[in-house]
Amino acid sequence: VLGDGKTLDQVKVVGSSSDRRDAMVKALKSDVVFKDIRGTIERRLKQLDDGDFDAVVMAEAALIRLKLTHRKRLFLQGETAYLQGKLAILSRSNDQIDLVKKTPTVHL
Repeated sequence: VLGDGKTLDQVKVVGSSSDRRDAMVKALKSDVVFKDIRGTIERRLKQLDDGDFDAVVMAEAALIRLKLTHRKRLFLQGETAYLQGKLAILSRSNDQIDLVKKTPTVHL
């Protein structure tokens, strides 16, 4: 997500929490500086809006879920991490888990 009024050429400081995604950004613009960013999506966007960063890296799914797709953004090209987004539930063999918990769910 780009800061208000920013273009990729103007981006110098990027908030990110992923070395893998940092490499994707570096492929687009090699002269950026990365700073670690943590917190909720809303908190990260506030830091962006407050000028702490010129851009922040976050999942498109989060923006869709929070209805924030009006924000100016670039899409990074690259493979997703192995097993990203996978969840496993383990239980003892004698435990009862209702069918809903056993059924895979896809969130779009």
